[in-house]
Amino acid sequence: MPVLDPVAVRVSGRAVGLDPESVGRAFPHAGGRLLVLLPPPGEDEGAWSRGPGAATYAHQLARLLDWTPVHLRVADAAPGSAGAAVSAALQRLVESWPVEVDRIALLGHGAGGLVLRAAAGVRPTSTGGWTARVSDVVLLGTPYLAAAAPRLATPVGVRVDRRWGPITTPDRADPGLAPLDGARYRLVTARDSAPRLLGRVLGGLLWWRSTLTRRPRRADHLFPTAEHYDLDTGGAPLTGHPEVAAALLDWLA
Repeated sequence: MPVLDPVAVRVSGRAVGLDPESVGRAFPHAGGRLLVLLPPPGEDEGAWSRGPGAATYAHQLARLLDWTPVHLRVADAAPGSAGAAVSAALQRLVESWPVEVDRIALLGHGAGGLVLRAAAGVRPTSTGGWTARVSDVVLLGTPYLAAAAPRLATPVGVRVDRRWGPITTPDRADPGLAPLDGARYRLVTARDSAPRLLGRVLGGLLWWRSTLTRRPRRADHLFPTAEHYDLDTGGAPLTGHPEVAAALLDWLA
């Protein structure tokens, strides 16, 4: 079985080299606005398919708003460790891009959003870093609370506890990472996955009583500046929902 690179920029199902010549060939119609799409680790651009004949978010935004889609694939790894590789790849991509990059939008699904968050936390040392060009971060179904895993948790108990909300653990998402300056954050969750926590918010922290231990637990909000949209999906995936498509056209205009 071939060993996959930690992160790859993909076009037409193939990885693209990040040197100027390879990037120029892969993106012959490159524009100055980059839409970076990242599904969960281990998945590829097929995760954004909306069914036979249906336009994906990338196709719509390219056709109607002149965004150039950039599909990323990361190996099945923890978001934190993948973040540095994604940041390095995006920096190389921007430096090799055929035209000046004016604006970058990040679109992440599930744990892919956590990888993008970690990547944005790796601040380049130069003033021309890719993060300075990020205007929008859109997260679809991405866990947005970080709480320490309860001790003595059984697999069944963990599944029970997870029904209380989209929670991850600090080892997978550093609560201390600050949002990007000047970037607008939007978080979209499916209504049946929104937190049903009998808790309260104190500052940037959410407190609730764990179903596993019956003891109070604390969760940090990973995207404290984000606008949060709770969507009744009607069974449609967030990666291919007409209301999400319409919202993206509005947000990224």
